[in-house]
Amino acid sequence: MESEEEQVPEPAQQSQGRNAFLSWKFNKHFVLKNEKGGQNITVQCNLCLPATNLLSASKESTSNLKKHLKDDIRRNTLTRQATAIMLTAREKHHLSQVCLHITLLH
Repeated sequence: MESEEEQVPEPAQQSQGRNAFLSWKFNKHFVLKNEKGGQNITVQCNLCLPATNLLSASKESTSNLKKHLKDDIRRNTLTRQATAIMLTAREKHHLSQVCLHITLLH
């Protein structure tokens, strides 16, 4: 097994200059698609799949990507809350139907 020092860097890591994305702890949620000449990179968000959501960010900052993750978490939280409310309403309806059925049997 190779040590960390012996590992061959991926092509994106071979580029010159600082790339904040590569050392960012949340980069696993994105796939590096393109390093634009100069200061920008293009990434695809894995959390948005199956939709293809390509995002552009500066090589020196992950602020755009961080904002995207926060927005995605907010959207998913709202969706989960709405789903929970709908399930609760369904469960209440089911319970009322069961109670009505039991009442009719007696």
